[in-house]
Amino acid sequence: FDDPAVEKQCEDACDQARCCWESDENCLTDGNLLTCLEYAPCAILLLVGDEVPEPEEAALETACSRESYEEDPATCEAFCKDGPAGCCFNDESLADNCFISNFATCTQWSLGGCFRLAFN
Repeated sequence: FDDPAVEKQCEDACDQARCCWESDENCLTDGNLLTCLEYAPCAILLLVGDEVPEPEEAALETACSRESYEEDPATCEAFCKDGPAGCCFNDESLADNCFISNFATCTQWSLGGCFRLAFN
């Protein structure tokens, strides 16, 4: 969301259906499929988390370009896994992985070069 007021409006409108997508209180399985489908657009809130900042493209390119990665993969790995986007690439604990809840920014990090970690 570019406008925090619009994001807040969306959150407020979707709050009553939060149980449709939260695992600890899932009302979807209680026969509320049609009601939850009405709130399907609220799923956007799952994709725009604020845990992960947008990458600094120049720094990401320096650390994770193909050439840099071939010369020193540890630099890219440290930049991606130990940096501000580390939760996007946490492959040790699904509970600590934030890729889905920060889909937009984690995708920016991935496309910027961190995707190389998946192929080593």
